[in-house]
Amino acid sequence: MSPQARENTCHNTAKYLNFVQFPEIQTDYLAQIYNISPDYAQGVFDRLREQKFTMEEIKAKAEDAHTWYREKKFLSSDDSN
Repeated sequence: MSPQARENTCHNTAKYLNFVQFPEIQTDYLAQIYNISPDYAQGVFDRLREQKFTMEEIKAKAEDAHTWYREKKFLSSDDSN
């Protein structure tokens, strides 16, 4: 991805994340994208109009974000995550 494309992706994501009225939803989303790319999450975070949380909170949430919404009954028997 080119630097301009990265910039546009961060800008567009933040643009619509600004419409979310609940900080918990914003932090959960940012924690998920932090696991994709910390730079991506930081870029979106920096562009939010109102930050009611810190990047440290997002990093902490990201540690177990990959396990959210996983139903044990749907996991394979050897799935340790």
